Amino acid sequence: MHSPSLALYAAVGMASFIAAAYKTPLAAVVFVAEAIGGHAFIIPALIGSAVAYAVSGDASVSADQKLHEEMPSHEQVDIATA
Repeated sequence: MHSPSLALYAAVGMASFIAAAYKTPLAAVVFVAEAIGGHAFIIPALIGSAVAYAVSGDASVSADQKLHEEMPSHEQVDIATA
């Protein structure tokens, strides 16, 4: 049995997990739209991913991902001279 609400929950769940785990809410929604093959679940997926992103804080599944880190001034490169 396949119900539309089951597909909706799956799409929102995928978008929410990707947005919270990898800190990419818009990419998560685009991925779900591409995976589902339609645009019917974009708004619910966007809401779910925004909430999941906000609730997850600074947690990430990628150990190398650093959020909001400033580069030290000695490592900054002037694009015009590079």
